[in-house]
Amino acid sequence: MITLKVIVAFALALFLAGCASTIPKEALMMTPSSLENRTMQSRIYDELTEEQILSASVAILQDFGFTISETETDLGLVVGEKDRSAIEAGQVAVALLIAVLGGGATPIDDKQKIRASLVTTPLP
Repeated sequence: MITLKVIVAFALALFLAGCASTIPKEALMMTPSSLENRTMQSRIYDELTEEQILSASVAILQDFGFTISETETDLGLVVGEKDRSAIEAGQVAVALLIAVLGGGATPIDDKQKIRASLVTTPLP
């Protein structure tokens, strides 16, 4: 029984050690598809004013449960945030397994903060 616990603990330690990695050099480099993604996420509205777009954006964020934390209409900026549950079954199962193997209590993430921002730029 003790050998099984040692083997499982060793396998778990190897698994967790494999999760740690360094940041690759190309992580902060712009990829060729970055411009494509930015173009896809941008929209041009000829018939609406910037104030109308910002007002509608605030309403949509609030409809999705966001609390508006920052607005700067002169700069065309709206920032919203909301909290949600971050409890996942896999994380709870691993924490329970570690506790059963005698590893003690493992903290579980219970909250996650989501931030959304919107920036408008008037065309010249």
